[in-house]
Amino acid sequence: MRARTVRITAAMGAITVADKLAAAGRHIFLAALFGAGAVMDSLVIGVSVAELLAALFTGSFLVIFIPLYSGWREKEGTGVADARGLNLMMMLLAVLGVAAAGLAWGGGRVVGWVGYGFTAEQKVTAASLMPWLAIFLWATGAAVLVTGLYRVRGRFLAPHLAQLVDRLVVLAFIVVAAPLLGIRGVAMAMAAGAVVLAGVLVAGAWHRRGRPQARLAPRSPEVKAYLILFLPLLAAAVIDQSVLFTDRIMATMLPAGAVSALYYASVLWGLPVALLCTNFCTVLFPAMARDVAAGDTAALAQSLAFGLRTMLVVMLGATVLMVVLARDLTAVLLMRGEFDAHAAALTGGALAALSLCLVFQGVGSVVNMALYAAHRTGVVAACGIGRVVLNIIFNLLLVGPLGAVGIALSTSLTLAAWLAIIWTPFRREMATRGVPAVLGSHSGLFLVKTGAAAALAAAATLAVTLAIPGSALPERLARLAGAAFAGTTIYAMGLTIFRVPEAVAVLRRMRGRLWPGRAGL
Repeated sequence: MRARTVRITAAMGAITVADKLAAAGRHIFLAALFGAGAVMDSLVIGVSVAELLAALFTGSFLVIFIPLYSGWREKEGTGVADARGLNLMMMLLAVLGVAAAGLAWGGGRVVGWVGYGFTAEQKVTAASLMPWLAIFLWATGAAVLVTGLYRVRGRFLAPHLAQLVDRLVVLAFIVVAAPLLGIRGVAMAMAAGAVVLAGVLVAGAWHRRGRPQARLAPRSPEVKAYLILFLPLLAAAVIDQSVLFTDRIMATMLPAGAVSALYYASVLWGLPVALLCTNFCTVLFPAMARDVAAGDTAALAQSLAFGLRTMLVVMLGATVLMVVLARDLTAVLLMRGEFDAHAAALTGGALAALSLCLVFQGVGSVVNMALYAAHRTGVVAACGIGRVVLNIIFNLLLVGPLGAVGIALSTSLTLAAWLAIIWTPFRREMATRGVPAVLGSHSGLFLVKTGAAAALAAAATLAVTLAIPGSALPERLARLAGAAFAGTTIYAMGLTIFRVPEAVAVLRRMRGRLWPGRAGL
């Protein structure tokens, strides 16, 4: 299982790199064209409203559907599981259609509330984007639903390839339409890309299994089972999205550009999350769901320890690099055209503060996946309440003295506190399933070794950044490349010297492939 997980994750990582490069091209173009100002703030708020509805209705679909499907297939066979899954998807697709119609009709009122601190012109601009964003909502939700079929069949790469096509379509559309139509051209591009994504995924699913026999049975057992698990997660999603919208509303009260700066920071922050965390959890989650469904305690313990340790090692290294290099990374990627030095400094500061939570994001993702696999969605919802309260408190304390950077720092502190809150019920739940040591054996020594390697990497990265001064593009590029190389190398060496098992296993595998017969260290 470990070898397959790593292999598929690597392939998905390669696709994700291409996907993120296309997305980066889009955001670089938008930054140069619109900068971080009032118009871009309007787009961010409009997109946030559409993404809120998508998160409420489909954000938790995969984490519910995959364990349910695994149970159906285990007890009733693949044919019955496919029929139940398709009925569930058709019902959710109808609900999404209603939500999209509501967004097209009443999205302007929602924008007026979320953009509390906006000018009247900004609110009108955001409201004008709602019809196109309604199409984006419906098509994106349909794509998520169909992705569930690919996941339960073990086809992880196809949805990622389809998403890459979506990114390329959006990029091409924006390059052509945005200079002519302005911010409305961006919303049109997002709608067109989402329609292409949904179409490609549906065509691929039908090609492999034939045209499905669709039916609508709202009172069927599968719909009832889904609703039982969905309602606590809907509460959790509302709580989770309220954290985001609290940040957005507070940012609209700051000077123009604060909303855009936080948006660009979250985009750059999302690169290591997607590449190192999301892909890994995508492959790991079905395995944990199968382990729980089959009652295989040994396999669940192995999957859980492997997931938590890997996320700690990988995301701690990413945290060090992103925090130290945030300002240079922002300036190199975005500082051109309308995106001036002030916008780069604001976005870079927000990115550094937001990157502090990368390691908590990685570990928390595995914790959530384990609770979802065990059908303990209520635990996630309950712990999310504390997250909302803490986020509001941290925002009130930090937004005054630090502005947009304070909002980003509040997000990091909130995520760290949430992980501390949910860790106890998570360990208790795993203990009832026969897994008392969620991090495996010698967990304390593992944490000390990994932390020591990260401290060495941080020192090396800082040393290189201080050794290469200057604010011009060549100096920033040299500092960015040199510090990233030094930090990554020292971190890998530290993990190896301290004999962290995950790092040693990777080196053994690499050495075995380069020099067959000499895999031992």
